[in-house]
Amino acid sequence: LHPAQAGADGRRDMAGISLDIRTSLNFKVLADVIAQRRTQPAVPGFQLLGGTTLPDSSVRDLNINRQPWSRPVENNGVMAGLRGEWKLSEQLRARMGVAQTTAHINDNLATPWGCNTAPLEYFCGNGNYVLYKYHATERRATQHAESSLHLDTATGPLAHALTLGVERIERQVRQSDFYSSTSYDAFGNALSGNLATTGQPLVDPGGSGTNLAPTKAVQRAAYL
Repeated sequence: LHPAQAGADGRRDMAGISLDIRTSLNFKVLADVIAQRRTQPAVPGFQLLGGTTLPDSSVRDLNINRQPWSRPVENNGVMAGLRGEWKLSEQLRARMGVAQTTAHINDNLATPWGCNTAPLEYFCGNGNYVLYKYHATERRATQHAESSLHLDTATGPLAHALTLGVERIERQVRQSDFYSSTSYDAFGNALSGNLATTGQPLVDPGGSGTNLAPTKAVQRAAYL
């Protein structure tokens, strides 16, 4: 992976297999598994200088995340699906399937936000910015189950294609070792850099992580 920004090259590896097994003229099983890994440094965006001015075009090749203590963002995922299809008659077909997707994400980056002087929510007018160290380990898991009937029929000259089905989707998200931290000097100013000197490394502000409460969402549906 070779984006336009310097120092943001990454790599993605993927392997997959798909099987289509027909046990009879009226029944077949379809299965597939895909696994992938991606690692790539993040490229954070910029804010208005002083809340009013766009940075000039010289910043387009800058990556504030290029700190000796920052790490690439890592994504590891596996998706597996299994589906059966039955031909019950010339007009009626049934289908049932389940799928599982799991993703492990390690977010690691140096991210800029705000200024030590007003307006605090923007970069300083001179190009200064406050730098934070962000980290989170996240696991996302999704289960999907679906079942449906398909009917092809006709009424005189009119052809009908009807589908009746139900499905359920459950998604769980867990975040652990989460922190967004910076360091402060004796005057209460946070760790700061400048757009004109992004090549100069800044001190690692460290960080202490916490585990966030897991979340779960469930969706159920019936459709015709």
